[in-house]
Amino acid sequence: MKKRLISAFCGSFVRGFTLLQTSVIITSIAVAIGFAYYVIDPIKQYQIAKDNQRKADLAKIQNALKKFYADFGKYPQNLGDCTKDVNNCKIVGLDPDNLVVDWGKPFKPYLDVLPKDPGGKTYIYLSSKDRQVYYLYASLDRAKDDRESCNQGGPCESLLRIGLEEEACGGVCNYGVSSPNVMP
Repeated sequence: MKKRLISAFCGSFVRGFTLLQTSVIITSIAVAIGFAYYVIDPIKQYQIAKDNQRKADLAKIQNALKKFYADFGKYPQNLGDCTKDVNNCKIVGLDPDNLVVDWGKPFKPYLDVLPKDPGGKTYIYLSSKDRQVYYLYASLDRAKDDRESCNQGGPCESLLRIGLEEEACGGVCNYGVSSPNVMP
């Protein structure tokens, strides 16, 4: 009796599934994968991670600028007229030749490496002529969903006041920090 039951069960299993059963199984697997992708959303997670890195980078730079100001009573200058050429929106270093500090290069003694945008965009630094004010900008990927971004993901208002283009960061400059005496 037991042998018949086992052979009957195994026999139906060996014959395979019907087309309907196979379709139900495949559909169930597809729905589970789709649901997992929706919940995890790796692209969104990657963008959030890059945006968090950008914010952390600007906070590091801001801290270094605060230390620079404590030492010299003014912020570092930027090279030439930043509003006419965004390549001039970099920090001028303290070496004897006052060379421009490129993003991703040392800014000694304040930072071992001046952070570089993790997504191929660029950070923008601009100081006033008297070097008592600075602005530092980045372009967030998910700025519309970020409460800390400028204008609900739009360009920072100060860009227009200081004469920079909205997309000077390699994307809309929608996140900024500044010296404590102004708003980004």
